[in-house]
Amino acid sequence: MKFLLRLKFFKPSTVTVNLRMPLSMVNALKMQANKQDVPYQSYMKMIIAEVLKTTDGANFF
Repeated sequence: MKFLLRLKFFKPSTVTVNLRMPLSMVNALKMQANKQDVPYQSYMKMIIAEVLKTTDGANFF
């Protein structure tokens, strides 16, 4: 029972983001992610993280 009570107060460390993109861009991301052997959504996060590291968003982690 204690475990179920803890889950009630659990807050995930990630949030859901909806993003509209051209189909051609999504397809290109999927092809590049496949070459890296990673899921395309993880690949998108990797790209965003890399850009943030090279800009003023370096302290986002």
